[in-house]
Amino acid sequence: MLTLLAERFERCGRIGQIVGPHGTGKSTLLEALSGLFHESGTVVFKTVLRDRQRRLPSNFADRLRECQADNCVVIIDGYEQLATFSRVWLHWKRRRLGFGLLITTHRPIFGQPILYKTAPNRETCRRIVQTLLNNEAEIAPQTLDSLFAKHRGNMRQIFLELYDQWEK
Repeated sequence: MLTLLAERFERCGRIGQIVGPHGTGKSTLLEALSGLFHESGTVVFKTVLRDRQRRLPSNFADRLRECQADNCVVIIDGYEQLATFSRVWLHWKRRRLGFGLLITTHRPIFGQPILYKTAPNRETCRRIVQTLLNNEAEIAPQTLDSLFAKHRGNMRQIFLELYDQWEK
C-alpha cells in the first residue's frame, strides 16, 4: 500500500493530502511514507503542528533553502492549523522551489489531491491490538467494541485507555 501511495503522490505532481478524523492513523501513515521516501534517497522536511499552531517554525524557510526541488518532500502534519497567510506562503515557495508537499488534515483542503482517507474500523482495531499483544494476553472483543464506541474510533485514545488498564 505504501508504494501505491508514493506512486500516486508522484502522479499527482508530488502534492497530496491524507484526510481523516483524530486518531485514525494519519500521522502513522506519514511516518511510514517518510521512511519510504528516505529509502529512495529523498530528503524529507517534516513539521508537526499542534494546538492551534498557526505558523510554520521560525527555521522553516532556512530549511527549505537546503531543499533540491526534485529530491525533497515537505511534510506538514496538522496542516489545517496553519493560518491562511502561512498556507499561501508555503504554496508560493512550493511553486518557486518545486519541492513535493504532503499534508494531513481532518477535512479535505480544496485544490490538493486526496491520496488517502483514513477512517475508524473496528476490525482493524482488533487486529492491531491482538498483534501488539502477541498472544501474551487476550482482550475480549466486547471490551474493544466498547472502547471503540466510547472513543468514536480514535485509536490513540483506545490505546491510552488500554495502557492504563494494562498497568493496573
